[in-house]
Amino acid sequence: MAGVELTAIEINGSPALAAWAGDALMSVVVLEVRDELVGHAWAMMNPDKLDFVRRQLARA
Repeated sequence: MAGVELTAIEINGSPALAAWAGDALMSVVVLEVRDELVGHAWAMMNPDKLDFVRRQLARA
């Protein structure tokens, strides 16, 4: 999507991708990696959870 930037982050010890539109966190995809392959991917789009993640990333 035009104007969306992906950044690599870590959520609870798991690799994840954060999708940003400017300063707004649009979604987070958390990856479960086994044997160097992605076994599962969980998408987070709940505004309350995204706000919590955004605040945690701002502290880091």
